[in-house]
Amino acid sequence: MITLEKNVPMPKSDGLPRQLYSFFDEMEVGDSFVFEGTAKELKAFRNALRTRNWRNKGERRFEWRWVGDDVMRVWRTA
Repeated sequence: MITLEKNVPMPKSDGLPRQLYSFFDEMEVGDSFVFEGTAKELKAFRNALRTRNWRNKGERRFEWRWVGDDVMRVWRTA
């Protein structure tokens, strides 16, 4: 059974996802970097890139290519 509660304050966000990928905001068109990790880390990182591309609607765009096993290179293209 669910009990509704009123006037419970929401905790403030710790901002970790924003801090984790804040370097994206510093990148200029043509900049790139190499990302290495486990399959799980690479999947999470690709999802972050896709979300950023979707939210920015082409204003700031990132592309990636596999350059080896568990290694990808990411470019800022717009």
